[in-house]
Amino acid sequence: MSSEESRRLDTIFIVHSRTHPEVIGMSARQAARSLGFGDDYLEAARKLYLDDDGYCYVAGGIMWEEDIRHLIKYPYCAISTDSWTWAREPDLRRPGIGPHPRAYGSYAKVLGQYSRDEGLIRLEEAVRKMTSLPAAFLGLTDRGFVGQGYCADLCIFDPATIANQATYGDPFRFPKGIQYVIVNGVVAMDQGKETGSLSGKVLRHKG
Repeated sequence: MSSEESRRLDTIFIVHSRTHPEVIGMSARQAARSLGFGDDYLEAARKLYLDDDGYCYVAGGIMWEEDIRHLIKYPYCAISTDSWTWAREPDLRRPGIGPHPRAYGSYAKVLGQYSRDEGLIRLEEAVRKMTSLPAAFLGLTDRGFVGQGYCADLCIFDPATIANQATYGDPFRFPKGIQYVIVNGVVAMDQGKETGSLSGKVLRHKG
């Protein structure tokens, strides 16, 4: 096993297994050892998929924490996620469906861990990287700032308490410290509770 392959085993996590719930939240390496396969993660994966009739799910990536900590400080690095939100827990028997904690936790992790706890970037800079900077990249001229003529997209959070709570084992947990979310001037989150508002819109590049 190459060093790169070995390293990757620590970034792949088990997020669903009906027959082996004890390995949910474990990395591929931890799961293999827990199931008695040592570092032979391929045999461990084979057992999981056979036992679960093909419906065992993993999540992960090839990004390293040290890279994120370096890139996040670059002035023109915007903060985003390639996940999406879920209205409910997905049907895990549908092929290709598997939750990832970044859907609920990416931005809170930046604000809480990287900005407040580790001091990698100032809070104001973290907010800029989530709002006006990506809006500028996408040509959205009426979003990204708070001001007259801008759409009222606001997230009101407590910088002292905001934190990601989503994990690979439990990815459907809202962050701590967010009390209100306003989308296009309509309250979508009120005192930490969803209102059911559907005021979001499809946004297109304006050239």
